Amino acid sequence: MFDLYSLVFATSFVLGATFLSIVFYRVARGLLSHRIDEHSQDMASSIIFRIAALHGLILALVFAQELTNYNEVRKTVSEEAIAVGDVFFDLGRLDPDRTLKLRQALTSYTHAVVHDEWARLGKGEGLSPAAWRYWETTYQGILDLEVQGKRDKALIALMLPRVRKIAGYRQMRVNAVSYGLNPLFWTVAIVGLLVVAVPYLIFPPTFMNLTLLSIFGGYTGLVMFAIAAVANPYLDPGELRPVGMSQLLKSEMTNFYTGR
Repeated sequence: MFDLYSLVFATSFVLGATFLSIVFYRVARGLLSHRIDEHSQDMASSIIFRIAALHGLILALVFAQELTNYNEVRKTVSEEAIAVGDVFFDLGRLDPDRTLKLRQALTSYTHAVVHDEWARLGKGEGLSPAAWRYWETTYQGILDLEVQGKRDKALIALMLPRVRKIAGYRQMRVNAVSYGLNPLFWTVAIVGLLVVAVPYLIFPPTFMNLTLLSIFGGYTGLVMFAIAAVANPYLDPGELRPVGMSQLLKSEMTNFYTGR
């Protein structure tokens, strides 16, 4: 959700990159402008074009990689919600009284994921221990269910793989934020601003030239913001909300949450 925090976050990237571009240009011009000769412009133009293309390619590749990871998390979250819903409904297809506690445990698991685990993942605190306990209660309970006919056997055979998949989806969710962006990326991004801005020293600091350099720096900062935003899918501004699980809690599970 793009709120005030996201706006400030984006603005800081844009203004920061613009500021660095201008500073690098000013420092380079102050130190080297007296050495500019008639051959400098051709050389600088060639260098600017090649380095800017390489810098843009690096940013594009990193953004593409982070966006791929982001979409993988989106898929994982959706599949986890489907698995949770399937198990919950299949439990209801058995004897409702016999599976009441298991449906309550699965509801508590879903509540813990939505209202506790999501924030923990965003802060880098890992998976919720409470959610693991509710998952374990559900899994053990299904294993202990007494088979009373072919119908029960078929439903239990369907539920067990889905419950195990839920555990796998949890590991996939936490793995998505276990590494984060490599600090080397930020080093390369900032150095890229430096080596693109410095060759511009051959151009005088006119209003138009500084404006064009600011546009380059600002757009680079915007791309860096987009990369940072999707790098953590559990925090704004790129937060992937567990919509599927939230809908389960508000509809089918609403009468099964015990608050424990």
